Amino acid sequence: MNSQRKLIRALCVGDNEEFLAWLKEASKTHSTPIKLRSADALRMAAPEYQLVEQDVIVVQWGRSNSPTEAEIVERKTAERRSFESTIFDLEKLLGELNMGRVLVIGTEIKREDAVFLAELNCRFVQSLPEKRSLWAAEMPGFCKRLTQLLASELAQKTNEEHIANEHFRALLSKWDKLSDGKKMEAHDALLKALGASAKYFELMAKKCMKEENLTGAEKWLNRAIEKNPSYLSPLQTLADLYMRMNRYPEALTLLEKLKVSNPRHIARLTKIGKCHLFLGAVDKAEKYYLEALQVDEFFGEAREELGKVKILKGEYEAAKNLLSMNANAKKMAAFLNALGIRLVEQKKYPESIALYLQAQYVLPGNEVGHLLFFNIGLAFAKWGRMKEAKKYVHLALIREPNYERATLLLKTLDNKRTAA
Repeated sequence: MNSQRKLIRALCVGDNEEFLAWLKEASKTHSTPIKLRSADALRMAAPEYQLVEQDVIVVQWGRSNSPTEAEIVERKTAERRSFESTIFDLEKLLGELNMGRVLVIGTEIKREDAVFLAELNCRFVQSLPEKRSLWAAEMPGFCKRLTQLLASELAQKTNEEHIANEHFRALLSKWDKLSDGKKMEAHDALLKALGASAKYFELMAKKCMKEENLTGAEKWLNRAIEKNPSYLSPLQTLADLYMRMNRYPEALTLLEKLKVSNPRHIARLTKIGKCHLFLGAVDKAEKYYLEALQVDEFFGEAREELGKVKILKGEYEAAKNLLSMNANAKKMAAFLNALGIRLVEQKKYPESIALYLQAQYVLPGNEVGHLLFFNIGLAFAKWGRMKEAKKYVHLALIREPNYERATLLLKTLDNKRTAA
């Protein structure tokens, strides 16, 4: 972005023509020229929108009706994205440090919305009156704040703290491949820019997590929280760390605390559901997954997790619908395999085989069919029913001729038959 360039490139995400007209009028009336393009929220992530090159991204905010459980399960295609999900999409596409360029504008912005947006680093929220006739009076203030936003973003781009922070975060993605010298250089620049701050402590924790030093990460995060209790990011990172360490009760305590101020955070609601599921509270997990999907019914992770719950409850048709859009078949197969193994260990062979047979119906595509057939064969073998075991191992090899585990199991079954 160039301070001498007067033209502001703005991308408006949403479908409210009144807001678009108002932005254009504000620009024309108050000498803030905007080259305005619009994008449908459903297609916002498409490459042609070139989000990073925009000076400002305007998100039209509002309220949509929460879908029922039946609608969540039955719908196969998205009709629209929720406003919260649009912000999450932007955060993934732009990165945390660029969210200051996101401008949120609407007539129904409430306190909880402002908290939600602040946590995701949106610094400019414009709340308009309900009555369209009163919007004109908001134009001068809007244009002034827009100018201030752009000046602030430009200043931040050359700010030593921002540069060191952004550089260090970028290096974390490939930390294990860096030389010790590069790591030390990045660390020294970060410490010089941030000092002994909560942000610095949190980044040290993330570095420890990359190095699999989870105990060290926990210590750094507790220092960050002690340094600045109002800085929410370390609390979320600590909750993620506890989940990674299978300390679900502690993670749940932190996530519930964060939920109080931001009850429509989709990813957090899903994580609360995961904690309950790992603790065996299936109904509570289902409640939180549904809560997340009522904010954004096409949030993939929540749909997958709810699909798991439906499998556990024997609601296979619902599970199939939930997993039909974007489920990771291999990950779901691993989940089903863990369930099946548990049933086999308990010598519940018919239940295990029934689960795998239903999985053939539930999982999208055929890429894991050989794994499921193999598991059915293995369950029959442990049950002592060798004829059925061989049948399903053969089916696994028809699906995947190079599947070594199936080949070895078939040899074992043949040897047992010969010995008999």
